[in-house]
Amino acid sequence: MGERIAFASWNYISLVCSEHGNELVLDEARGKPVYQCGTENCALRISSVLYEKILEDVISFQNKGRLLVGASWKRKSESKIIELTVKTCANGKRPEIAVRIL
Repeated sequence: MGERIAFASWNYISLVCSEHGNELVLDEARGKPVYQCGTENCALRISSVLYEKILEDVISFQNKGRLLVGASWKRKSESKIIELTVKTCANGKRPEIAVRIL
């Protein structure tokens, strides 16, 4: 039986904008922390709460052996539906997840 991940740091995953390929960076909007694409005029912005849920999803998928390149799932947050797709997930490297607003 392989090792299971019980806890991971905030930067365990890398979220990237599916349109521009930029890693989402931590910023502030209306006094709340958000992760957003660094490209000017890009509307991709997710809350820190959603980021934490995505991190939990990734850890759960890894523990079940289901985190595979190309795998995708959806999350609903703040009346938006977000599509998440695994771009890379090599052992010893941060999983890279593409984020897109539907």
